[in-house]
Amino acid sequence: MILILDAFALHKNKGQKAKEKESEKAIEKRLAKEKLQQELQDKLVKLKVTTSIIPGGCTSYVQVLDVSVNKIIKQYIEEYKDLWVNKHFDE
Repeated sequence: MILILDAFALHKNKGQKAKEKESEKAIEKRLAKEKLQQELQDKLVKLKVTTSIIPGGCTSYVQVLDVSVNKIIKQYIEEYKDLWVNKHFDE
């Protein structure tokens, strides 16, 4: 089995403060989070799940439905939402 994630910063454990600027509480929180992440990785290995990260800018190549079919569906949902909000605005 394979689990594919996009290059979102949280999926790669990025977007955190520099370690030298962390408070004691932030360090404890980060260490607890890193422990949970390691436990998750260990469980995925036991389940024989391979993880992969899609590089930024590649969504249109590897997630075809996301940029074609789903895009159209999302546009229709947005249009109907706007119609509903305009019709029921006073409520």
